[in-house]
Amino acid sequence: MKKILSIFISIASLGVFAQSSNVETVGVFLSRSELTLIEMEDAKKAIDAAAVHEDTKNLAKMWFFRAALYDTLYKNPLFAGIDPDGTEKFAIACMKCMETDIKKRYIDYCEYAIVNSAFAAYNEAFKNGEAANYAKANMFYQMVLDVLPFDKNKDMEKNDITEKRVLFNMMYFSMKSKDVINSKKYLLRLIELNYEDHLLFIYLSNIYLEEKDTANAIKYIEQGRIKYPNEKDLINSELNIYIVQGKQDVLLKKIEFATEQKPDDPDLIYIRGNMYDSYSSDLLKRAKILSDSSNKPNKLSKNELNTQKKKSILDNCKSLTTQAQIFMNSSLEYTAKAEKDYIAALEINPDMIDALYNLGALNNNKSNSITEKIKAIESKSQAEYDKKYSVFKKTQDSILYVSLSYFSKALEIVETKSESDKPKKIFKYGYLKDIFYNIQMLYASLNKQDKFIEFKKRKDEATAMYKSLTTE
Repeated sequence: MKKILSIFISIASLGVFAQSSNVETVGVFLSRSELTLIEMEDAKKAIDAAAVHEDTKNLAKMWFFRAALYDTLYKNPLFAGIDPDGTEKFAIACMKCMETDIKKRYIDYCEYAIVNSAFAAYNEAFKNGEAANYAKANMFYQMVLDVLPFDKNKDMEKNDITEKRVLFNMMYFSMKSKDVINSKKYLLRLIELNYEDHLLFIYLSNIYLEEKDTANAIKYIEQGRIKYPNEKDLINSELNIYIVQGKQDVLLKKIEFATEQKPDDPDLIYIRGNMYDSYSSDLLKRAKILSDSSNKPNKLSKNELNTQKKKSILDNCKSLTTQAQIFMNSSLEYTAKAEKDYIAALEINPDMIDALYNLGALNNNKSNSITEKIKAIESKSQAEYDKKYSVFKKTQDSILYVSLSYFSKALEIVETKSESDKPKKIFKYGYLKDIFYNIQMLYASLNKQDKFIEFKKRKDEATAMYKSLTTE
C-alpha cells in the first residue's frame, strides 16, 4: 500500500493511543514519518478516544495532536472521507489547543493551523449553503467568526473573508430558513458595523412588521432613509407602512417640508413626485373597487320587481359611483402633480433614469382611460364604430408615443452605464429588462409588429443576463 508523508510519530501500538500513558509517549516527531490509510484511520480512532478520556481530554498536547491529525485529513486527498465531520473537529481542536496551551509550547503551529481551520470551515459553509443546509452552514460560519481574532497576519481578510461578509452570509441563510431570531440578530449587527446595503433596513423593518412592532419597523426604515435618502426601495417601504397605518399624510408633509428647504434638489423633487404617483395609484385602485362594486347590483336591479328595494339598490350604486368618481378625480390631480415634479427634476438633472422611467409609465397609464372609452363605444354600424374608434385611437397613440419617448431616453442613458463589475452589471441589466419590456408592450399597443418582436428579443436577453447575475 502506498505511504504518504505525515507530521506524526511512528506509533508502535495505536490501539492503546487513547490511554494517558501512551499520549505521553508521543514525544518524538518524525518529520518524514509515513502512515498508510489504515494507520491513519487507527490514529484517528485513538485521538478521538483521547479527546473524551478523563486523563487526556484537557491536555494541550492531545489537542495539538488532534489538530495536526485533522489538519492532515483536511489537506490530503488520500484521507478524504475518513470523517465527514473532520472540518468541524479540526476547527474545535485548534481552538482547544490555543485554550489549553498555557505554556505556549504549541503556539507556533496552532496559530497557523487555526487560520487553516477557518478557511476549511468557510469552504464547508459555502458547500452546505449551496445544498440548502442553512443551519449547518451558519454553524461553520460561526467557527470562522470565532477564529477571526486569531488571524494576526490578516490572511483571511486578504482573501475577502471578513466579519461583515460572514455575517451577511449568516443573515442571508437565516432568512432563507425563516430563522427570525437570528435574522434579526445578524441584521442589527450588520447595521451596527455600517455594512453598505440599504436593503438591510427593509429586511429588518419587514421582520418587525411581521411581529406587529410598527414602531421599530418605522424606526429602521427612517434610519435607512437618513443613510440612503435617495433609495426608492426605502421610500416605497416607508410610504407603504404609513399607508397601512392611514398616516401617509405625515410622510408627505415631511417630504414636502424637506423640498421647501431645498427647492433645487432634484432628488427631493423626484421623491415628492414619486409619493404623488403612489397616492394616485392607491386612489385609482379604490376607484376601481367601488366602480366594480356598483356594477353587479346595478345589473341585478333591472330584474328587481319591488320598487322600494330597486330604489335602495340604485341609490347605493349611485353612492358608490359618486365616491368612485371622487377617488378618480383625486387620482388625476395627484398624477398631474407627479408629472410636474418628474419634469422639474429632469430640468435640473436630465439623466435621472427613474424620473424618465416613471414618466414613461405615467403616460402609458393615461392611455388606459382611452382604452376604457374604446370598449364602451356604442354604434349602429361598423362605419359609425370605425369613425368613433379612429378619434380615440389617434388620441391614444399620441399619448403612447410620449410614453415611448421617455422610455427611449431612459434606455439611452442606461446603455451608457458601466459593466466593470458585478453590482454595476446587475444595476444596468435590471433597468434594461424593465425598459425593454415597457417598450415592447408600447409597440404592441401601437401595432408595430417588427418593433415588438425586436424589443421582446432584447428584453428576453436582458432578463436572462439579469437572472444569471443574481443567481450566481
